[in-house]
Amino acid sequence: MDAAPQRNAVVQRLGRFQTAEMLAHFSALSSEDLRLRFGAPMGRTALESYVNGIDFSNDRVFGIFDRELRLVSVAHLAVDLDRDFAELGLSVAHESRRRGHGEALLCRAATHAASLGLHKIYMHCLSENGALMGLARKAGFKIVAARGEADASKQLEETRPESIAMEMVNDRIALVDSVYMHQAKWLRTIANFAEPANVE
Repeated sequence: MDAAPQRNAVVQRLGRFQTAEMLAHFSALSSEDLRLRFGAPMGRTALESYVNGIDFSNDRVFGIFDRELRLVSVAHLAVDLDRDFAELGLSVAHESRRRGHGEALLCRAATHAASLGLHKIYMHCLSENGALMGLARKAGFKIVAARGEADASKQLEETRPESIAMEMVNDRIALVDSVYMHQAKWLRTIANFAEPANVE
C-alpha cells in the first residue's frame, strides 16, 4: 500500500551546521539505496567523507524534515559556474517515498539553479534507478543511457526577476515551517510529559 499523503512538503535549505542530520539520513538508507544514490557501495567512512566534503560556499543542499524533525529527504546541488550547469543528487528515505518529496526537491533545486543564471541542470545515475529515471522523465529531462548508466539533463529558462523572488518566497516559507515544526514538537513533548500515568 502506498504511504498516506503528507502535507505539502516544505523544502529547507541546509547548512554546514546540519551535517550530522545529513549523515544520519544517509546512514539510515539501505545499502542498495546508497548504491543507487551514489553509483557505488558506500560505507560509513565514505559517507562521512562525502558529507564533510560538501562545499557549502558554492553548492546548495536542500532537505525535507518529518514531523519529528528527522531529515528524510536530501538534494545536493553541485554548482559549476565555469561550465554553466549544476549536478543534482537526490535521496528519499524509504518510509517517506510516494509523497512528492523527490519532485519538490527537484523543483526547488531547479529554481535555485535558474536564479544563479545557470542554463542546465544535470543528473547522473545507474540505469536501474527506476525511481530517479521516472522523476527525470516527468520533469522533462532528456535521458541518455549507455553501459548501465544514465545521464539526464534539462535546459533551464533564462533568469527572470520572478525566479529570484521565488527563491526569497521559498526561503521565507521554509523558515516559518521550521519554526512551526519545532514548536509543535515541543508542545507534543510537554503534553506527553504532563499526561498522568495510568494507575492500576
